[in-house]
Amino acid sequence: MLSMCCNGPEAYTRVQLIGRSYLLQWAAMYGRRPSVAFVHYWSQTEPPWDRRNAPWIVRLMVSWGLAMVGFLVAEALISGIDIDGWQALLAAAAIFVAARDLLRPLLLLLTCPLQILTFGLFIFVINAGILVLTAWLSDRWGVGFDVNGFVDAFLGALVISAVAFLLSRLLVRLLRRRTSSTDSV
Repeated sequence: MLSMCCNGPEAYTRVQLIGRSYLLQWAAMYGRRPSVAFVHYWSQTEPPWDRRNAPWIVRLMVSWGLAMVGFLVAEALISGIDIDGWQALLAAAAIFVAARDLLRPLLLLLTCPLQILTFGLFIFVINAGILVLTAWLSDRWGVGFDVNGFVDAFLGALVISAVAFLLSRLLVRLLRRRTSSTDSV
């Protein structure tokens, strides 16, 4: 959310955008820069556990929990994903979160031209590759987690990402509602 207050006839302009370049567009349109700019960027919409001021262990545990729920939903929806018990679920989700956190930034950097050509949709292939790597490592380490092929990994990565996103947004709303009810008391 980008909110600007300025001098002149346009007393208050409120525009919802993603990006900082809007200030430059605004300046070009009105011939001057705003006198005061209040930028509420994505930091206001991202979950509290994704912010840099949250302890790393909290960020890790929340992403591990979201991955576990995503794995359960993916196993229920996709026949090619198999998890043998809760111990395998804990271990496979931990392997997935560790592999994603370590490899995803490097893979995003290496596949930057493909990301640009596909308008960012190649991220789903990267997530599927990380899920295949998780299945391979699970097999090597004796964890009961298996993915039958790349198509199942692709669909599973989509489901895991969607579940993690939806649960993350739900938790943000619940936390905001909880904090707003305690502030009003």
